[in-house]
Amino acid sequence: FTSQNTTGTDTSSSGYTSTYTYPLTINSSYAITNPITSAFSISANLSRGLDLGISGPAVFPSGIQSFNSTTNTTTTPPKTLTYTPPPTYQGTYNPPPQLLPLPPSLPTFSGSLLQTTQSGSATYLSSSPGGTSSSSFGSTGQDFLFSGIELANSGTTTVELYRRHVVAVNGTVSENEEVLFGKTIVVPSLIVVEPEVMSTGGEEGAFSIRALLGRGPGGKSKSKRGNSGR
Repeated sequence: FTSQNTTGTDTSSSGYTSTYTYPLTINSSYAITNPITSAFSISANLSRGLDLGISGPAVFPSGIQSFNSTTNTTTTPPKTLTYTPPPTYQGTYNPPPQLLPLPPSLPTFSGSLLQTTQSGSATYLSSSPGGTSSSSFGSTGQDFLFSGIELANSGTTTVELYRRHVVAVNGTVSENEEVLFGKTIVVPSLIVVEPEVMSTGGEEGAFSIRALLGRGPGGKSKSKRGNSGR
Protein backbone atom coordinates (compact mmCIF):
# COMPACT_ATOMS: atom_id res chain seq x y z
CA PHE A 1 0.00 0.00 0.00
CA THR A 2 1.34 3.42 -0.98
CA SER A 3 -0.19 6.80 -0.21
CA GLN A 4 1.44 10.17 -0.76
CA ASN A 5 0.43 13.77 -1.21
CA THR A 6 2.62 16.34 -2.98
CA THR A 7 1.77 20.00 -2.46
CA GLY A 8 3.37 23.28 -3.44
CA THR A 9 2.91 26.98 -4.12
CA ASP A 10 4.56 29.14 -6.76
CA THR A 11 4.46 32.93 -6.58
CA SER A 12 5.92 35.81 -8.55
CA SER A 13 6.51 39.49 -7.93
CA SER A 14 3.89 40.35 -10.57
CA GLY A 15 1.10 38.86 -8.44
CA TYR A 16 0.89 35.42 -10.04
CA THR A 17 0.15 32.54 -7.67
CA SER A 18 -0.18 28.84 -8.36
CA THR A 19 -1.09 26.26 -5.72
CA TYR A 20 -1.15 22.55 -6.48
CA THR A 21 -1.80 19.22 -4.82
CA TYR A 22 -1.04 15.77 -6.24
CA PRO A 23 -2.63 12.97 -4.15
CA LEU A 24 -1.69 9.39 -5.03
CA THR A 25 -2.90 6.09 -3.55
CA ILE A 26 -1.90 2.61 -4.78
CA ASN A 27 -2.81 -0.76 -3.33
CA SER A 28 -2.19 -4.27 -4.61
CA SER A 29 -2.84 -7.66 -3.06
CA TYR A 30 -2.89 -11.33 -3.96
CA ALA A 31 -4.44 -14.43 -2.46
CA ILE A 32 -4.28 -18.17 -2.94
CA THR A 33 -7.86 -19.08 -3.82
CA ASN A 34 -7.27 -22.83 -3.89
CA PRO A 35 -4.32 -24.19 -1.88
CA ILE A 36 -4.63 -27.62 -3.48
CA THR A 37 -4.29 -26.41 -7.08
CA SER A 38 -2.34 -23.22 -6.20
CA ALA A 39 -4.92 -21.11 -8.02
CA PHE A 40 -4.59 -17.44 -7.11
CA SER A 41 -5.94 -13.95 -7.69
CA ILE A 42 -4.26 -10.53 -7.95
CA SER A 43 -6.07 -7.25 -7.35
CA ALA A 44 -4.85 -3.68 -7.76
CA ASN A 45 -6.36 -0.24 -7.19
CA LEU A 46 -4.95 3.14 -8.08
CA SER A 47 -6.22 6.65 -7.47
CA ARG A 48 -4.46 9.87 -8.40
CA GLY A 49 -5.56 13.46 -8.65
CA LEU A 50 -4.65 17.07 -9.24
CA ASP A 51 -5.93 20.26 -7.63
CA LEU A 52 -4.51 23.32 -9.38
CA GLY A 53 -5.44 26.86 -8.47
CA ILE A 54 -4.15 29.83 -10.49
CA SER A 55 -4.63 33.53 -9.87
CA GLY A 56 -3.02 36.66 -11.16
CA PRO A 57 -1.33 37.33 -14.52
CA ALA A 58 -0.14 33.96 -15.83
CA VAL A 59 2.46 33.55 -18.57
CA PHE A 60 0.56 30.66 -20.16
CA PRO A 61 -3.25 30.43 -20.54
CA SER A 62 -4.97 28.58 -17.70
CA GLY A 63 -8.22 28.01 -19.59
CA ILE A 64 -10.21 30.72 -17.83
CA GLN A 65 -9.44 33.15 -20.66
CA SER A 66 -11.95 31.41 -22.94
CA PHE A 67 -14.73 31.88 -20.40
CA ASN A 68 -13.83 35.51 -19.74
CA SER A 69 -13.96 36.23 -23.48
CA THR A 70 -17.53 34.88 -23.62
CA THR A 71 -18.90 37.15 -20.89
CA ASN A 72 -22.55 37.71 -21.79
CA THR A 73 -24.16 40.65 -20.00
CA THR A 74 -26.18 42.78 -22.41
CA THR A 75 -26.07 40.91 -25.72
CA THR A 76 -29.42 40.26 -27.42
CA PRO A 77 -29.92 37.53 -28.46
CA PRO A 78 -27.62 35.81 -25.94
CA LYS A 79 -24.23 34.65 -27.13
CA THR A 80 -23.70 30.99 -27.88
CA LEU A 81 -20.68 28.77 -27.48
CA THR A 82 -19.85 26.20 -30.15
CA TYR A 83 -19.10 22.84 -28.58
CA THR A 84 -17.51 20.15 -30.75
CA PRO A 85 -17.89 16.64 -29.25
CA PRO A 86 -14.91 14.31 -29.55
CA PRO A 87 -15.05 11.71 -32.34
CA THR A 88 -16.04 8.19 -31.45
CA TYR A 89 -13.44 5.46 -31.10
CA GLN A 90 -11.33 4.97 -34.24
CA GLY A 91 -13.15 7.87 -35.95
CA THR A 92 -16.18 5.76 -36.87
CA TYR A 93 -18.50 8.73 -36.28
CA ASN A 94 -17.89 12.47 -35.97
CA PRO A 95 -20.71 14.11 -33.97
CA PRO A 96 -21.89 17.51 -35.28
CA PRO A 97 -21.07 20.65 -33.27
CA GLN A 98 -23.62 21.91 -30.75
CA LEU A 99 -24.55 25.56 -30.11
CA LEU A 100 -24.87 26.10 -26.37
CA PRO A 101 -26.43 29.35 -25.06
CA LEU A 102 -24.35 31.15 -22.47
CA PRO A 103 -25.79 32.26 -19.13
CA PRO A 104 -27.33 35.75 -18.98
CA SER A 105 -24.30 37.00 -17.09
CA LEU A 106 -20.83 35.82 -16.24
CA PRO A 107 -18.36 37.62 -14.00
CA THR A 108 -14.85 38.35 -15.15
CA PHE A 109 -12.85 35.76 -13.26
CA SER A 110 -9.50 36.61 -11.73
CA GLY A 111 -8.41 33.00 -11.34
CA SER A 112 -9.23 29.37 -12.01
CA LEU A 113 -9.44 26.10 -10.12
CA LEU A 114 -8.90 22.74 -11.82
CA GLN A 115 -9.76 19.58 -9.91
CA THR A 116 -9.52 16.09 -11.39
CA THR A 117 -9.32 12.55 -10.07
CA GLN A 118 -8.49 9.34 -11.95
CA SER A 119 -9.11 5.90 -10.50
CA GLY A 120 -8.77 2.36 -11.73
CA SER A 121 -9.01 -1.21 -10.53
CA ALA A 122 -8.06 -4.55 -12.04
CA THR A 123 -8.27 -8.21 -11.08
CA TYR A 124 -6.44 -11.19 -12.49
CA LEU A 125 -7.58 -14.77 -11.79
CA SER A 126 -5.30 -17.69 -12.60
CA SER A 127 -5.69 -21.43 -12.39
CA SER A 128 -2.89 -23.67 -11.18
CA PRO A 129 0.44 -23.58 -13.04
CA GLY A 130 -0.02 -25.36 -16.32
CA GLY A 131 -3.78 -24.89 -16.06
CA THR A 132 -6.07 -24.22 -18.95
CA SER A 133 -7.71 -20.90 -18.15
CA SER A 134 -7.23 -17.46 -16.68
CA SER A 135 -9.28 -14.27 -16.75
CA SER A 136 -8.90 -10.59 -16.05
CA PHE A 137 -11.14 -7.57 -15.83
CA GLY A 138 -10.91 -3.95 -14.80
CA SER A 139 -12.44 -0.50 -14.81
CA THR A 140 -11.22 3.10 -14.99
CA GLY A 141 -12.88 6.40 -14.28
CA GLN A 142 -12.21 10.11 -14.15
CA ASP A 143 -13.94 13.17 -12.70
CA PHE A 144 -12.90 16.58 -14.01
CA LEU A 145 -14.07 19.94 -12.65
CA PHE A 146 -13.06 23.39 -13.88
CA SER A 147 -14.20 26.49 -11.98
CA GLY A 148 -13.67 30.23 -12.12
CA ILE A 149 -12.57 32.24 -9.09
CA GLU A 150 -14.19 35.62 -8.54
CA LEU A 151 -12.76 38.07 -6.04
CA ALA A 152 -15.23 40.46 -4.42
CA ASN A 153 -15.45 42.62 -1.31
CA SER A 154 -17.42 39.84 0.37
CA GLY A 155 -14.66 37.30 -0.27
CA THR A 156 -13.75 34.66 -2.81
CA THR A 157 -16.46 32.92 -4.84
CA THR A 158 -15.92 29.75 -6.88
CA VAL A 159 -18.22 29.25 -9.87
CA GLU A 160 -18.44 25.85 -11.58
CA LEU A 161 -17.99 26.22 -15.34
CA TYR A 162 -17.36 22.73 -16.72
CA ARG A 163 -17.59 19.22 -15.32
CA ARG A 164 -17.15 15.75 -16.81
CA HIS A 165 -17.55 12.22 -15.45
CA VAL A 166 -16.41 9.16 -17.44
CA VAL A 167 -16.27 5.46 -16.54
CA ALA A 168 -15.01 2.59 -18.70
CA VAL A 169 -15.40 -1.09 -17.85
CA ASN A 170 -13.28 -3.65 -19.71
CA GLY A 171 -12.50 -1.09 -22.41
CA THR A 172 -16.10 0.02 -23.01
CA VAL A 173 -17.37 3.44 -21.89
CA SER A 174 -20.34 2.85 -19.59
CA GLU A 175 -20.81 6.38 -18.19
CA ASN A 176 -20.11 9.69 -19.89
CA GLU A 177 -21.57 12.96 -18.66
CA GLU A 178 -20.56 16.54 -19.46
CA VAL A 179 -21.98 19.65 -17.82
CA LEU A 180 -21.26 23.17 -19.10
CA PHE A 181 -22.59 26.22 -17.25
CA GLY A 182 -24.85 23.91 -15.25
CA LYS A 183 -26.45 22.34 -18.32
CA THR A 184 -25.88 18.73 -19.35
CA ILE A 185 -24.39 18.29 -22.81
CA VAL A 186 -25.76 15.52 -24.98
CA VAL A 187 -22.75 13.29 -25.63
CA PRO A 188 -23.14 10.62 -28.35
CA SER A 189 -22.38 7.08 -27.26
CA LEU A 190 -18.78 6.17 -27.85
CA ILE A 191 -18.27 3.15 -30.07
CA VAL A 192 -15.41 1.12 -28.66
CA VAL A 193 -14.00 -1.70 -30.76
CA GLU A 194 -11.31 -3.52 -28.82
CA PRO A 195 -10.28 -7.13 -28.21
CA GLU A 196 -12.13 -8.83 -25.39
CA VAL A 197 -10.43 -8.20 -22.06
CA MET A 198 -12.06 -11.19 -20.39
CA SER A 199 -10.86 -14.60 -21.45
CA THR A 200 -12.39 -17.76 -20.03
CA GLY A 201 -10.35 -20.40 -21.77
CA GLY A 202 -7.51 -21.16 -24.10
CA GLU A 203 -4.98 -19.16 -22.12
CA GLU A 204 -2.89 -20.99 -19.58
CA GLY A 205 -2.34 -19.57 -16.13
CA ALA A 206 0.87 -18.00 -14.91
CA PHE A 207 3.58 -20.32 -13.62
CA SER A 208 4.50 -18.48 -10.41
CA ILE A 209 2.57 -15.82 -8.52
CA ARG A 210 5.74 -14.40 -6.99
CA ALA A 211 7.41 -14.25 -10.38
CA LEU A 212 4.36 -12.56 -11.86
CA LEU A 213 4.42 -9.91 -9.12
CA GLY A 214 8.20 -9.54 -9.30
CA ARG A 215 8.56 -10.60 -5.66
CA GLY A 216 10.60 -13.74 -6.10
CA PRO A 217 12.14 -16.28 -8.47
CA GLY A 218 10.16 -18.11 -11.06
CA GLY A 219 10.65 -20.50 -13.91
CA LYS A 220 9.49 -20.66 -17.44
CA SER A 221 5.75 -20.63 -17.67
CA LYS A 222 3.63 -22.78 -19.88
CA SER A 223 1.53 -19.69 -20.52
CA LYS A 224 1.41 -18.29 -24.02
CA ARG A 225 2.87 -15.10 -22.55
CA GLY A 226 6.30 -16.71 -22.30
CA ASN A 227 8.58 -16.32 -19.34
CA SER A 228 6.58 -15.04 -16.40
CA GLY A 229 9.71 -14.45 -14.37
CA ARG A 230 10.32 -11.09 -15.98
